[in-house]
Amino acid sequence: MNTKIHIDFENFTFQAKREFDAPVSLVWRAYTEKALLDQWWAPKPWKTETKNIDFRPNGKWVYDMVGPDGERHGAIQIFKEIVLKNTFQELMPLLMNREILMNLCLWQLGKIHSCKPRTEH
Repeated sequence: MNTKIHIDFENFTFQAKREFDAPVSLVWRAYTEKALLDQWWAPKPWKTETKNIDFRPNGKWVYDMVGPDGERHGAIQIFKEIVLKNTFQELMPLLMNREILMNLCLWQLGKIHSCKPRTEH
């Protein structure tokens, strides 16, 4: 895996580019299917527990991040625009009238596949 990260503090954007040695279809599934998302979304030693995922425009992903001592933090992400197996945009409402907008784009680079999330708030 090869990862590049760019943070623009002035414009409140974060951009990461990661290359995977995996088919685009598998990387897409890792972002859109409960069983796969729950395996990797949380930073270790935390875990993700998806309560519901409705992967369609204006559908929601409702989940908890669960700490090693049982501490739980709930989150909701709202799927906006979706282009199957290529791109999706999701919105994460936050406290104090702030939101995070994430755009995910996948494309094939020869035998390597790239994932480029961009986050704004």
